[in-house]
Amino acid sequence: MASRYGAREKGTDGSDFKFRESVASQHTTSLAIKSRLRRYFAFNIIVGFAQIALYLISTLELVKDAPKFLPEPWQAVLALSALFSFIGISALPRNRSGLLKIHNIGLGLFGIGGLIWGVVSHFGEMQDLWDGDPVEELFSIPKVLLVYNFAVLTFALHMSTLMGTHTVLSVWDYRKSK
Repeated sequence: MASRYGAREKGTDGSDFKFRESVASQHTTSLAIKSRLRRYFAFNIIVGFAQIALYLISTLELVKDAPKFLPEPWQAVLALSALFSFIGISALPRNRSGLLKIHNIGLGLFGIGGLIWGVVSHFGEMQDLWDGDPVEELFSIPKVLLVYNFAVLTFALHMSTLMGTHTVLSVWDYRKSK
C-alpha cells in the first residue's frame, strides 16, 4: 500500500521506485523530434517570407538603392511552401498525422519542386560562369552562385524537415503497427 506516513517495508528508504517508472520510447522520441521539427518549420517559414520580401522589394521598388532582382516564378512557388509549414506546425500539438502528411506533400511539391525549378532555370548562367563568360554580379559575387548556394542550403533544410516528419509519423503510427 502506498502510504506517506505509515509503516514502510524493512530495508527500503522509499527511493526504490525508479525501476517501476518508465516512459515508452516512442513518447520520448516523439517529444525530441517534435521540438526539432518546430525549429525546422520556423526556418522554412523564414525562407518563405524572405522570398516574399525579395519579390515585394523588387516589384514595388520599396528600397531605392536596392539591387534589382527580377522576380522569378520559382521564388513564388518556393514561398508557397511556407504555407505548408504552418500546416505542419498545427499538426504537432495533437499528433495529427493527416495534416503532417499534407505538409510533406506540399513541401515536396512546392519547396523542393521550386528549388529544382530555380536550379534548372539558372543552369545556363552557371554554364556561362564555368566557360568564363561575364555573368550578372551582386556585391561582386556572381548572382548564379548566390542562387545555387541558397538552393543547396534550403534543399538541406527541406530534406531534414521531411526526414524528421517521416520519423515522427512512424513513431506516431507505432501503436497501429503492433
